[in-house]
Amino acid sequence: VSLGRPLIADPEWCSKVKNGHIQEIRPCIACHEGCLRRLKTYKRVSCAVNPAAGDEDYLKVEKSDKTKKIAVIGGGVAGMVAAIVSSKRGHLVTLFEKDEELGGNFKKNYLPHFKSDYKHYVDYLKYELGKLNVKVQLKTTIDFTILQSDYDSIINACGANFKTLNIKGLDKHRVLNPFALYEDKSYKNQEVIIVGGGLVGVEAALNIAEHGGRPIIIEKFGDLAKTAHPVNKRHLEILLEQNSIKVYKNTEILYAEGNKLFCLSDNVHISLSFDTISICVGLTSRKLGIEDSERVITVGDADHPENVMNAVWQAYRRCRLI
Repeated sequence: VSLGRPLIADPEWCSKVKNGHIQEIRPCIACHEGCLRRLKTYKRVSCAVNPAAGDEDYLKVEKSDKTKKIAVIGGGVAGMVAAIVSSKRGHLVTLFEKDEELGGNFKKNYLPHFKSDYKHYVDYLKYELGKLNVKVQLKTTIDFTILQSDYDSIINACGANFKTLNIKGLDKHRVLNPFALYEDKSYKNQEVIIVGGGLVGVEAALNIAEHGGRPIIIEKFGDLAKTAHPVNKRHLEILLEQNSIKVYKNTEILYAEGNKLFCLSDNVHISLSFDTISICVGLTSRKLGIEDSERVITVGDADHPENVMNAVWQAYRRCRLI
């Protein structure tokens, strides 16, 4: 057995395995964000999923002197971490999730096989929640009326929505939600245009290709998956090549007509046929109308859309002080 980064994610890995507590292992998600990327910018080694790594004494979670009643809105990664930390502080926590499953952007339906590390992490968070006295209410939608409740603190982890583009002539019935592109279903012989070559767009294209579809990525600028760590970015580029996925960089969309998308690519006019199209050009924080209340602490994508490390660190650091 060879271990490196997994021992940063969970220093107790060996003892947990020895004692048969496999489910309690906090898994490394191979994101390189808290370890290698931080080293590259001359910061101490830490970990995206273990925010206390490298500073355990200062960032440890201790019992609060006063027990509070806390509501957490959103069962994604930030919401689950917030609920876990708040419960370990000794607070009475209720976690509200509008869907029938926890996980947010990393629900099992949205995790293709090449993102299995994230599935392990979500399973770990669910297991931790189950060990604690956290009341989980699924299929429950929360709005601004929660401000009328008697909760001492409200953790807003409601996440974000995908941005949209107004493409002239595009039939809205041909537009797919980006998350639909991650599902385990057949795309045989379907031509799917993905607008946006960020992480979401690239991963979606790979999943479509592996399910028999013919994805095409259109990127306005000259780089793909530019927010990814260079190691992960190169891996994605290799997978794109192996799956013969068409990529058009430096390409501007002009308009749509029927099943054709007309674009300007490197100053050359082109037309691309498609069955469906998906807009993957980023996220915008979801608003509940509670953000200005003194009782509300906003974390994760609800604060500003970024990566898993941002969601975990924000939720951990802010909730350990409640």
